[in-house]
Amino acid sequence: MSSVEYEFGHLFGKENEDAIKIMQNWIRSNFGLTQGNHLLRSLTKQFTKLVVHEALIQSRGNKSKAARLLGIARPTLAKKILG
Repeated sequence: MSSVEYEFGHLFGKENEDAIKIMQNWIRSNFGLTQGNHLLRSLTKQFTKLVVHEALIQSRGNKSKAARLLGIARPTLAKKILG
């Protein structure tokens, strides 16, 4: 394990180790798939979609509740849903 991997794992705690490995694999699999230097933008957009989707599931489709779960305004949620 490199010092960078240790520091990264240490930031998120041992209890999140499996989730971190899954995310690292997802990130690594996206290298080379994006055009130019837009990897971070692409991953952020994909991650945002996943989080919004989960908030909508947790709120049973209630957009106001989903927005509160995410700590954003409902109009902001609507923009994120549209993509």
